[in-house]
Amino acid sequence: MQEEKYDFLHIGKTGGNFFRNIVRKIDKKDKKIIIRGHNNSILNDEIKNRVIFFVRNPTTRFISGFISRLRKGRPVNNSKWSKNEEIAFNNFKTPNELAEALSSSDKKNI
Repeated sequence: MQEEKYDFLHIGKTGGNFFRNIVRKIDKKDKKIIIRGHNNSILNDEIKNRVIFFVRNPTTRFISGFISRLRKGRPVNNSKWSKNEEIAFNNFKTPNELAEALSSSDKKNI
């Protein structure tokens, strides 16, 4: 009987890096958990095992994502802003400012 394996789908800003680091420490030998990156989907042909993933409240995920990109991913990563991110962060200093502009009927705010 073959031992069961799991695919971990990493959804951004849901604690995946923390989980991945723990798995790498405790699953070194058996490799029962296969870590999949952000660009994977449950529909991916490579996903053949039981699936593990985490979800998060959309509001806190939005805030966390904004702040992470504002810091350019630091201190863990250092990813330059895209042109669109540069425009956004020059115009919106807080996640709330961006959220209000996105929900505004005045499209000049965006």
